[in-house]
Amino acid sequence: MNSPEPIESNAPARISELKLFLFALSSAAVVANGYYIHPLITPVAEEFGVSGATIGLAPALNQIALALGILLLLPLGDRINNRKLVTIFVVGQFFAMLAMALSTSFTTFVAASSLLGFVTIAPYLLPAYVTQRVAPGRIGHVTGIMTAGVTLGILGSRVGGGLLGHYFGWRSAYWVGVASMALLVILLPLIMERKRDEKPSGVEPPR
Repeated sequence: MNSPEPIESNAPARISELKLFLFALSSAAVVANGYYIHPLITPVAEEFGVSGATIGLAPALNQIALALGILLLLPLGDRINNRKLVTIFVVGQFFAMLAMALSTSFTTFVAASSLLGFVTIAPYLLPAYVTQRVAPGRIGHVTGIMTAGVTLGILGSRVGGGLLGHYFGWRSAYWVGVASMALLVILLPLIMERKRDEKPSGVEPPR
């Protein structure tokens, strides 16, 4: 008697299209925070009374801090539950954006901008989290959606930040960022799995 055909061992998709959409929007929101400054350079410089060259320190140090965060913080994703780690980094972004929105000096603004860059790690953790939870045949699809979310965040922050700055003042863009991060602090723990059943990025599970 012929033995039954083996069942395919590929893991079933555990990320619905709705959750995938929410993860992509979350990536857009956390990425956008670091790019609001680009269309707001002039009004921010005018308020703090600094030159164009000096205000350039804010985005420059933000990107340097981002590189340091990737180097020092991203490896924690191999050791700590992604749900907890992403929540911590989003809370960090919340406080950084709040400090930028409330800042009364250029020094405070630049320090908060640098902190923001340092904790902007969620955009790198979320795609890895999502791709570990779909069947191999969907990896290309979900990667494309998550990448589109990041692109939307970069482009949307430039357009949206400029419009908000023009009509409501430059701080309004950062208040939008504060509200977005507050929402994500609630949303992401709800849609991410509570168990630590994901394998760390780049590490094979024990056999």
